[in-house]
Amino acid sequence: MKDPQKVLVNPRATEKAVRIIESENKLMFTVADDATKSDIKKAVEILYQVKVVKVNVERTSNGEKRAYVRLAPDFSAEELAAKLGMV
Repeated sequence: MKDPQKVLVNPRATEKAVRIIESENKLMFTVADDATKSDIKKAVEILYQVKVVKVNVERTSNGEKRAYVRLAPDFSAEELAAKLGMV
């Protein structure tokens, strides 16, 4: 397994990220180019002690790789975002 610190580059705190935190219990991260969905899931679970339900990945037009991470209903994305200083 890859180092969790290297898989997750940084959390995203854009208007869209805040909206999905509140409405869909998801967090948005910029991730390493070679990170897979399973790498991202394991990294979030290890670093933040939460349960991840689903991971979606996209490439932006400027070549950045983003991950949308849905947390289990038992965990609050808003609380985690507050700990990370996103909200």
